[in-house]
Amino acid sequence: MAVLKLNNVPVISETGGEATFGTSSSTLKYPAGHVIQYDADFETTGLSETGATFSTSGKPQITEGQGPILSLAFSPKVAGSTLEILVNVGMDSNESDNLSICLFNTAIHATDTVATSATRTAVSTGGNQNLTILYNYTTPSTASATWLVRAGGTASGATTYVGRAAGFTYGGSMGYGITIKEIMA
Repeated sequence: MAVLKLNNVPVISETGGEATFGTSSSTLKYPAGHVIQYDADFETTGLSETGATFSTSGKPQITEGQGPILSLAFSPKVAGSTLEILVNVGMDSNESDNLSICLFNTAIHATDTVATSATRTAVSTGGNQNLTILYNYTTPSTASATWLVRAGGTASGATTYVGRAAGFTYGGSMGYGITIKEIMA
């Protein structure tokens, strides 16, 4: 809750996306489409390599792949608002592989991914790929939930590189991240 005071008298206060003027019952809601809040987690130092893989026979599970490579706890201000979640990760592999990033939220589902992005490196030496997830979620409440991102490939014995290419780190400038915007419905 935020309160704006003049001469120590409340002029406007905000709770749950509604602004109240003075001590009256007059309220004003954020307009639809208004960004209520924003948060992000960007990684530039967690450049890694892994042999962790995702199964291709069903929805990726929270125990598969490497990670979480990104984690962001988020508390919506307004129930019924929309969260716009954007994940972007640069990856590579040392051989032909299916590279994937998966978005998880255990408040939605205890084990299954809620969204996946995948690409195939067709050459035997891999190939740098940029994977993106854009996911919208309608909030059922204002309870905090943590969004997790896991990464990996599918080729047994392959090495997957996260936030870097197979032979290059680009001095840590190939960062990756997750952003969450809460938008008024």
